[in-house]
Amino acid sequence: MPDLFNPIDYAVPAFIILIVAEMLWVRRRAPEKYDPRDTLTSLALGTGSTVAGALSGALVFSLAMWIYENRFFDIGWVWWAWPLCFVLDDLAYYWAHRSGHRVRWFWASHVNHHSSQHYNLSTALRQTWTGFIALGFIFRIPLAFLGFHPAMLLFVGAFNLIYQFWIHTEAIYKFPRWVEYIMNTPSHHRVHHATNPRYLDRNYAGVFIIWDRMFGTFVEERDDEPIAYGIRKPLASYNPVWGNLHAFAELLRRSKAAPTLRGALHAWFDSPGGRGNIVPHLDTTRVRRFDTETRPETRRYALVQYLLLATMVLHFLVTVQTLSWMLGIGYALVITATTLGIGWALEERPFAHRFEQARILATALAFALLPEWFGSELTAGLRVALVGALLASLAWLPPGRQPTRPSP
Repeated sequence: MPDLFNPIDYAVPAFIILIVAEMLWVRRRAPEKYDPRDTLTSLALGTGSTVAGALSGALVFSLAMWIYENRFFDIGWVWWAWPLCFVLDDLAYYWAHRSGHRVRWFWASHVNHHSSQHYNLSTALRQTWTGFIALGFIFRIPLAFLGFHPAMLLFVGAFNLIYQFWIHTEAIYKFPRWVEYIMNTPSHHRVHHATNPRYLDRNYAGVFIIWDRMFGTFVEERDDEPIAYGIRKPLASYNPVWGNLHAFAELLRRSKAAPTLRGALHAWFDSPGGRGNIVPHLDTTRVRRFDTETRPETRRYALVQYLLLATMVLHFLVTVQTLSWMLGIGYALVITATTLGIGWALEERPFAHRFEQARILATALAFALLPEWFGSELTAGLRVALVGALLASLAWLPPGRQPTRPSP
């Protein structure tokens, strides 16, 4: 087996550069297209997804290896296997993505990716934390039965994900017709993120839009119908944890209210829109974006906390392979608490101030007293620096107040 690298590790710097470039471009032409709070939520969702993937990746890979040991064909590592694997993986992604919109159980895991009412490069980072729980990998893992090595599947899957990053933008209109006919483009994917009845649940492609053309799910973007992004029942939250769990909470509510077992099963596995449901007309000119009138000082505080969160996630990714399962889960819970605090702060929740005080003081106390931080030894100088950074960030924390929310 060749020594393969992770393409996403090399793509992340380009992601950051492109997001900043798009922000600068949008700021001059349409400032309302970017909301710093929405972008920060997308970044938090992306970092959380990375943590969840690191925790579950080994289990999925082990399952794929077991399947590969019982493969039908010995394809190996011949040159033609790579492009064939890429195309077949994209076809499997199409069906996984389509199921993610047509089955409530899979939609509950995927919905957070559509929860933003903005459409920009940062939206691409809104990835699920619950993909392993929802078993979303079952659509692509059967390729191991055919004889494609799991490492090859991970490699081409990473390029599939990288390709999908740049199509989350309004900065590019359309490409020449032959490109638009074969490839998934920003225009096609804007349709996919729309809540307009004409566009809803269309264009599931990852890389090749030909799958949508073949299976009858393709719709062209029209200049005479502005797109309203998001989901039909807006999330109305900047909290990454709630963004990942709100649809599962709705599933539980629906199944509990069902009078029969059959009704409860329908609640989990029916279409998100219901059987035979007619999607009502949507007046895109009257769609209002979620806004809590977050204070400037709260935004600055949330940005500082996100930078600390990103540092923590980077350390997690470096050390996770050396941690026990329990320590890995514990570290993930610390990271989750941080994302909770950032989300509540951005929403100006009245209890956010006390929660953040308790969280930061507890973390600072852990740095000061514990002999090591999840597998990494803490020197005296490092302890002082970490505790000082946390306490300094606490000084930026504005007092909590009752949020001002728009009327329905």
